[in-house]
Amino acid sequence: RRRVVAVGVKGFEPPAPCSQSTCATELRYTPFAFRFWRRLVIYRISFHLSTAFIIKFKQFVLILVERPQIWYNFKNGGNMDKKITIYTDGACSGNPGPGGWGAVLIYKQKQKELSGYEPETTNNRMELTAAIRALDALKEPCEVALYTDSAYLCRAFNEKWVYNWMRNGWKTSAKAPVENRALWEALLKHASYHNIRWIKVKGHSDNPYNNRCDQLATGAIKAHAKKGS
Repeated sequence: RRRVVAVGVKGFEPPAPCSQSTCATELRYTPFAFRFWRRLVIYRISFHLSTAFIIKFKQFVLILVERPQIWYNFKNGGNMDKKITIYTDGACSGNPGPGGWGAVLIYKQKQKELSGYEPETTNNRMELTAAIRALDALKEPCEVALYTDSAYLCRAFNEKWVYNWMRNGWKTSAKAPVENRALWEALLKHASYHNIRWIKVKGHSDNPYNNRCDQLATGAIKAHAKKGS
């Protein structure tokens, strides 16, 4: 037989043995506590998983908002038929003042030149207008390589400024209203229809197409100046 020896410790009293009803109550509530904590853990895991899914789904929707031509590429086997090269430039005499814009569109061996004039504008507005008018000339979705000497235009799309402005209610990071909002919205519409690469070139340099666009833009200003004189 084993002998149970109780060692007394000063200031310590052993717990009283539980009665049958107390032990039954503890046994009855122990499974409940286990089920409660198990459900709590499952709920927390499910909550985190569902939250992560919602975040990823929102990101996916934002991508489709920014680049809806993904659907067009999917429906057409991943490729757009026509590949167009566009050069654009804007000019302004006075900034603000009378302004002009020019564009050269190149498809295979064909070229098309466009130009226009506004009596009161800014240089940035003419840069944006040149791109808009060139893209307006395209009648179907295209792969577009758009060359411009405007860092303002290139960085707005390549660095996602314009999409951040749109998400922020057309406010800048400084909470100021975005200038030329109507022009940016027109460009966003084109960017959702075509697959556009925005490429920065050095202005007034050795690029013949960029120089030609500059001639078209300044020529439009000079032509209207002669009419007014």
